[in-house]
Amino acid sequence: MSIVGPLVAVAIAAGAGTERFESITYGPPPPSWSVLDLGEEGRRYVRQEETGNGVILVTGQASTGTPAEAFTSLWRDHAARLVPGPAPEPSARREGDLTVLSGARTIVSEGAPVSASVIAVVGAGRALGVVGISTGDAMQPEVAAVLASVHVSPVPASRAASGEPATAGDLEYEVPPGYLERSEPGKIVFLPEVFDARTPCVYGLAPPRRTRGSLEADAEAALLEVLEPVWRPVAGRRGAMRGTAAAGWPYAWVRSAFQQDAPGAGQAVQAMAMVLPAGGGKVHVVWGRGDQAQCGLDDVSFERLFHGLRPGGWMSDGGKVLQRDVVGSWSSGGSGGPRQLVLRADGRYERTSSSAGAGAPPGTVVQGRYTLRGDELTLSAEVGARDVRHYRVRVHDAWRPEGWKRSLTLLEDRPGRARVREYAQVAAPAG
Repeated sequence: MSIVGPLVAVAIAAGAGTERFESITYGPPPPSWSVLDLGEEGRRYVRQEETGNGVILVTGQASTGTPAEAFTSLWRDHAARLVPGPAPEPSARREGDLTVLSGARTIVSEGAPVSASVIAVVGAGRALGVVGISTGDAMQPEVAAVLASVHVSPVPASRAASGEPATAGDLEYEVPPGYLERSEPGKIVFLPEVFDARTPCVYGLAPPRRTRGSLEADAEAALLEVLEPVWRPVAGRRGAMRGTAAAGWPYAWVRSAFQQDAPGAGQAVQAMAMVLPAGGGKVHVVWGRGDQAQCGLDDVSFERLFHGLRPGGWMSDGGKVLQRDVVGSWSSGGSGGPRQLVLRADGRYERTSSSAGAGAPPGTVVQGRYTLRGDELTLSAEVGARDVRHYRVRVHDAWRPEGWKRSLTLLEDRPGRARVREYAQVAAPAG
């Protein structure tokens, strides 16, 4: 009786040392087992013999339910097809901010024992699992040894909450509100406390890498590395941006949909990579990923993360490039009807908004003066002393079906009202 399908990646030897996956460390099985590296999705270890088979899965997924629900989901998805019936009643304990649940059951099938065990580690919007399945007596001790070696490290406190400076190499950053920071081998991960419409994406930082001589090429290469080896880009689902931050550092951003090639998988995800100079012929990498239906990777959390980046050693140009680039006439569709924003070189602005739909009333026009300090844009209306609006702003080129288009993105970030609006340039006025 076989409990695994054919592997689609080259099997490599497992067994030496200790492995780590997010908050879990464990001793891998002996070298007689093969391992399929699923990238950020985890690892699958397999051994098939005439006397029995074994599978050990180390995995992780977003979780918004209770720890008990996460345990039940892991059992249903990975163990119930071989050990039928409801999930066993798990034992539970706390490890810092994490809840650890474990349960096991053994049945007899075709005269041989079939055992399944699940360890669920739940917290910070994630459910991590170690699942062990064995058929026959020979495999049980090797699976049990791996499960017994599992060690859980509590989620580290967010540096943003502790007030400590946060750096990745010489890149300073701010953890977006609603996210927890986790250090993992070779990367820093920002996980939503709860996956919802406000925080639908996972973001992170990768170590600096050598530049290929072009930020666009660096971003393309980094994007593929985010999801390899078990994901492939979906043709035609692309997005790109390039621009200069308020401090004068350039960046390139690229996004694509990816399809998983792992056995039995059919889901698609969005992934993005952004690069910016790191000095010494290297670039910093900011990455993101999430459910294709919910995560656009250009949301409020990304804008917050972007405006919190400060590459070390970079000499600011005093905002000269941004001061020049914001000048122009900008148009936005979006919810609530079309809008137009005109920013003139003399420091004056004109903002027009109108309701959407046929028969909508004429647009409302507001005029006044604007100031730009760093990336902070303030619009102060001439009429109505209380009509003062504050934004974080960036100007960039966005890739559209008709080609590159100069765009302006505004982040309005105030309590109870955080939103992003993107404008396309209509014209650049002379003054």
